[in-house]
Amino acid sequence: MVALRQWNRVKDSLAANQDDQLIIEGYPAMQGIHHVLLAQSCTSVALQRVQKQAQSQARSADQS
Repeated sequence: MVALRQWNRVKDSLAANQDDQLIIEGYPAMQGIHHVLLAQSCTSVALQRVQKQAQSQARSADQS
């Protein structure tokens, strides 16, 4: 289960890139007889890539 706040962060990335994949971290739980994952964080591969590039550029700018 992904909270709406977390989903709103990734839905546009998934809509823009159909090959994008979700990265969900959380805890397994039972809901009745069904296994569910209670998400603590939710991102996508594309969003992580963008974030890493921004961090890399920021470090490069700091070193200059």
